Amino acid sequence: MSLLKISHLDKQFKISDNNSVEVLKEINLTFPDVGLVGILGKSGCGKSTLLNMISMLDKPTSGTILINDTPTKRWKRKQIEKFRRNEIGVIFQNYNLLEDQDVIYNISLPLLINGYSFKEAEERAINLLDSINFSKELYHQKINKLSGGEKQRVAILRAISISPKILLCDEPTGALDSDNSFMVMSLLKKISENVLVIVVSHNQSLLTNMSDYIIRMKDGKIIEQKAVKEIGEVKLAEKSKKRSHRANWVDKIASSNFKRRLGRNIISCISLAICLTATTLVIGFIQNIDNRINEECYKHLDIGVSTISKETSSKLEDSVITLVRSSRPSKVDLASLKRDYQHYYYELNYDALVPTYVASSYENKPLEEFIYTSVYSFIDNSVNKSLLIKGHFPKEDSLLEVVINQKAYEEMKKYVSEPLNSWIDLSHRYETNYYTYDEDNTVLNDVFVYEKRAKIVGVVDELNFLSMPTIYYPYVALDEYLSSYLLNNYSEYMDVDYSWKEKIQDEIDTNYLTSYSYKLFLKNYGDYHLITSDKDKLKETFSITNNSLIVQEAFTNLISASCIGVELFLIIAIIGTILIVGLISFSSYSEDKKRSAILTCLGADLFQIIDIYVNENIMIVAISLLLSFSLLIPIKNLANYLLFQLIKIDNIVVLPSSISQNIALPYSYYLALIIASIIVVILSTFIPIVFSKRIAVNEELREE
Repeated sequence: MSLLKISHLDKQFKISDNNSVEVLKEINLTFPDVGLVGILGKSGCGKSTLLNMISMLDKPTSGTILINDTPTKRWKRKQIEKFRRNEIGVIFQNYNLLEDQDVIYNISLPLLINGYSFKEAEERAINLLDSINFSKELYHQKINKLSGGEKQRVAILRAISISPKILLCDEPTGALDSDNSFMVMSLLKKISENVLVIVVSHNQSLLTNMSDYIIRMKDGKIIEQKAVKEIGEVKLAEKSKKRSHRANWVDKIASSNFKRRLGRNIISCISLAICLTATTLVIGFIQNIDNRINEECYKHLDIGVSTISKETSSKLEDSVITLVRSSRPSKVDLASLKRDYQHYYYELNYDALVPTYVASSYENKPLEEFIYTSVYSFIDNSVNKSLLIKGHFPKEDSLLEVVINQKAYEEMKKYVSEPLNSWIDLSHRYETNYYTYDEDNTVLNDVFVYEKRAKIVGVVDELNFLSMPTIYYPYVALDEYLSSYLLNNYSEYMDVDYSWKEKIQDEIDTNYLTSYSYKLFLKNYGDYHLITSDKDKLKETFSITNNSLIVQEAFTNLISASCIGVELFLIIAIIGTILIVGLISFSSYSEDKKRSAILTCLGADLFQIIDIYVNENIMIVAISLLLSFSLLIPIKNLANYLLFQLIKIDNIVVLPSSISQNIALPYSYYLALIIASIIVVILSTFIPIVFSKRIAVNEELREE
């Protein structure tokens, strides 16, 4: 059985779509099992290409290479990796050592790849160094500090550390002076007593003197092969026992790579941390915004106050225009509403007499843009008393005590240091005429004058979005007031007491004085969500208007539009995160193509190579996650502060606990984020490396 045999080997390199050059032509060789075989020939004759075929750093165009009489043509990736790991060692002209690692680690690396522990590998490396009297001072010296001769001896010891059966040497003395060349060739000659050593060299005299077998090449062909010296008894190299295939060296390489690219990796960590932080906060915003809208829109003292009108429409003939007329619901309609919707108080609308824009002032200083509006009562459940932030609600319903919202409170602070317990003046005038058909008194005129001085006893916190400075008074107090406020001239003329309440009650439903509507007051403010459903049920005939819901709808539309932008930003942030991790992985591997090719030559399998860059990128992701988690709270607080300044709503952005509101598992979001980051790292590392591995290893070795 022959250890190494080559049969009818050809190799062509494609130089264009239609042209190729033939580098090896009909190579047929049978090598001895041990001894030093020298391959001589001028540059370009195909010597190095032949070594690449034997070491499987490249594939032949045709022909067969047999190892122990087994054709290698159909070997799978794992078989090739095993062959490189156990059976063959390669010595390169340019050393191809890991320059940032020390001497012992470089020699130990093939052993570590084979499953040796660090201690076992180091002991064997030291024994090999001692065997050639290598200076002990250099054992822990980085390779980039060594001379050329020292590097080549380290490369030789690395190649023989696994006791290979075949040792391939590509111009091992090409970069050395004559003394170092002789020292290296002598070492290879000694090794060849137990190993098949194949040496390619220009140094014809040195190689001829040292070789047991000479092969001469010219233009890709074998022109001569002959035995120079008789090879003695074959002593096969002793192989170590089979070991578990551990990857305990991967972490050290990954850590070294991380330190070597420290500056770039720090920038990558910061960039990735920003993306992860933005992603987390945006998800927290999206998960929380609906709850905050409901909570904030609930914060209106008059949330249970609405108006209801009856709408009749008529389409103009031969026109697309439809006219809609509003009127106060009839008494029949009112009776039906009271029967079917019993959660409301149905009351007369006095907005024509006491509109929201009554004149208000403090110490004769007009309170611009203040509105004056009613709630049903301060002493029942129709208002949310938890909104109170200063003072108290009136103990009884009276027009002499009012409550203001915080916006009004801030406005009044322009005039008084503490608005609470201050008095404000309110006034409005309404005039009406009546036709009596009496010749002596045809027109009667009555004037309604509303003049009140009211004390501010409480301040409520409301949603500031689209809100106005507001003064709240109790409707029941106004109703009682209007019940006793008479139309003097009309009462005198009719000789009966006739109040403004009765006047509004008796008016036809289309009169302006009725405000074309009734007031609806929820009996319990907590039923505010019923307004929307009632509005939908009655929309065919009636129109329900609620100022708080108008604000809520506007706010919801604004937030919905914002969420579209935020969700787009989230997608960009996620894509950015994936791209950053992917670019880090691709950049790291691209920078280290030659480095990974060296490890491949030493027998490292594809997944170990991937593990190196996965581990390096997991370090980056782990640091980024820690940095992101440390930034979450301060950036969340900053975001909430800025949003509060913009829309006066606090706590919009929260830290998500679960993946979604439907998943109650605590901290599931952060677990998912960590898992997703690891998956992205693995995929973004695996894909470019797998595709790049289609390139021949010898091509990658030429990468600088």
